Amino acid sequence: MEDWRNRLSAYDFWWTDKERLPDGWTKGAFLGNGVQGVMLYFTGEGEERKLHAELGSHDVYDRRSSRDFWMAKQFDSPRLPVGSLEYPCPGKILDFTMHLSLYDASADLYIRTESMELECMFYVCASNQMIVAEQRRGALSAWKFIPGKAVSPRQSFGLRMGEDSRIDREYKYHPEPRLEEAREETMQETACVQELDGDWRTITVIQRDVNRGCLFAEICQGQGIETDKVKKSLEREKSRDYRRLHLQWWHEYYPVSGISIPDTSLEAFYWRQIYKLGCAVREDSRVMDNQGPWLFETPWPGTWWNLNVQLCYWPLYTAGRLSQAASLNHFLMRYKDDLTENVPERYRYDSSGIGTNTTWNLKSGIADPETDNGQQFVELGNLTWALHDCWLYYRMTMDKEMLRTMLYPLLKRSINYYLHFLRKGEDGRLHLPPTSSPEYGELCEDCNYDLSLLRWGCMALLDITETLGIDDEKKREWMNVCENLTDYPRNETGYMIGKDLPYARTHRHFSHLMMHMPLYLVNCDNSDTWSLVERSINHWFSYRGDILGFSHVGASLLYSAYQKGNKAAEQIRWLLKEHVTFNTMYQEAGPVMETPLAAAECIQQLLLQSWGGKIRVFPAVPDEWESASFSGFAAQGGFRVSARYEDHRTVWIEIESLAGEACIVETGMEEAEVHYDDGRREHVQIKGCVRLDLQIHGKVRLSI
Repeated sequence: MEDWRNRLSAYDFWWTDKERLPDGWTKGAFLGNGVQGVMLYFTGEGEERKLHAELGSHDVYDRRSSRDFWMAKQFDSPRLPVGSLEYPCPGKILDFTMHLSLYDASADLYIRTESMELECMFYVCASNQMIVAEQRRGALSAWKFIPGKAVSPRQSFGLRMGEDSRIDREYKYHPEPRLEEAREETMQETACVQELDGDWRTITVIQRDVNRGCLFAEICQGQGIETDKVKKSLEREKSRDYRRLHLQWWHEYYPVSGISIPDTSLEAFYWRQIYKLGCAVREDSRVMDNQGPWLFETPWPGTWWNLNVQLCYWPLYTAGRLSQAASLNHFLMRYKDDLTENVPERYRYDSSGIGTNTTWNLKSGIADPETDNGQQFVELGNLTWALHDCWLYYRMTMDKEMLRTMLYPLLKRSINYYLHFLRKGEDGRLHLPPTSSPEYGELCEDCNYDLSLLRWGCMALLDITETLGIDDEKKREWMNVCENLTDYPRNETGYMIGKDLPYARTHRHFSHLMMHMPLYLVNCDNSDTWSLVERSINHWFSYRGDILGFSHVGASLLYSAYQKGNKAAEQIRWLLKEHVTFNTMYQEAGPVMETPLAAAECIQQLLLQSWGGKIRVFPAVPDEWESASFSGFAAQGGFRVSARYEDHRTVWIEIESLAGEACIVETGMEEAEVHYDDGRREHVQIKGCVRLDLQIHGKVRLSI
């Protein structure tokens, strides 16, 4: 049995420089359980220095009615800060260590100054909604709770930075939070009550339990809730075997899948993202938003649907961590009525969609391209792109019930909205009216973002209805789109943003290249387009000003799709060097978390890809890697795959079929011994691909 503690300890975070204490979101130790979170760092200097534990909850939002245009809802009903715990650490520092253990998902901290000593361990219970600090040295009573102001982080950011575009001059402030203190001989308790509109309250209860030597915290938001209810809830959480359950969850989490690669910096980064995903999302948690459980002052205190959600979830699919990925499916179904109400009223009978950003629900009006009022992007494809993530979930699980009840009806309604605006041109082809390519800022007809998603959606619906045996009345329309939709606009520099709109200024998004990745509509199997893709990437990156973190994610995945492993790995390294912070966080103006998570997907794609009906093993391994391996990865068709690469060649592949689908493997092996778990053996010659005869739950091993 593999020693996971020893293996993962190599990737732990350590802080030992007493001259440079971690002093913010980009440097601190982070912990979470998909709902509640903690970020540990220091504030102040000298006599004012404090250990700062910023508390957060993915469930704490402003709950007032939202204006629905552009960023208005990020002032009206955004995520809200909770508050922090602070411990005074004055004086000259004599000793300091902070250690974040990935395997145990806990942070141990020791600090000694001329006037104090503190040793404690923080963790956010994996199976209980409770934050724990076990105090080993120092005064438990010295911990002070500082309430967070119930102010939109976008408003706070705008005021601090003096940016008028990020300030609401008519912003309505909430009452100050109310603190309630109770002290007994063995228990000190603080309750913070933040009143919000509509009888909503956020209540945070802190207990300093002298008998246990622990601080406990629970954060709860609800309509009409009272402090006593939260106190009782915290007592119930404390009565459970919370430490054992916490460790059990994390120790069962890691072995699901993994990688081993010779680039130790990339390997460490990868495992830290797997840890981050364990902190940020669970099957029953909210959809991952821009910050996860670690809210900070930011212009982006919500959920963005034109890239951020999709990228956050990508690494979960190949990693086979599909219970976590299911949270996106559940969230879309929970608020599916919002998706209907988001489209203009005359289309609600058959259509659904989503605008650029949302907050606690999915309310975000999608523009009508025929009557756009100019108040938001005219992005028609955001819901379709989110549903492509759900499609990946289906393809990895082959869960037909999810396909029938969730993906099919929502994708059909999403594509229906497109169909209302398709027009046949004089060239006999189908065309779209002016829409927006995310973040480019100009409208254009036949936008590549929308052409790609519309074509993919129609192809997927044809596949879904065939799988489910449904004779859908829209089938002819979907086929017509697949056969007659106009080609993707391009010019001598590569792909354009859309018709008559060349790529002519810096733009961080890869929205004009999605037909290649992540949709694989145009790929190395069905066309000779590498020169066009390469020209497009080079032209895209030639305007450097706004080429930021997720630009490198897009470029890496495009290179991997065409088996250019050296260039793909180069993009990942550049991202880590220039854009990812010490603790693997990321920010653009304010903190966001999608880019490092998506970079984990970039590493996965060097090792395993599955699209176009093939499992592609080690498709883009960089030349400098003599060896590599992965285990437990998921592949489309309901497969679980493990493989090893040694001396620059694949030496074995193991595959398990969960659904009995056709199994075609693309591999660099020229010949292999094939051993099935039912006793069958054969020697095969391989010319690029091999078809394996796997029944449901069957296993096979290929070895040289």
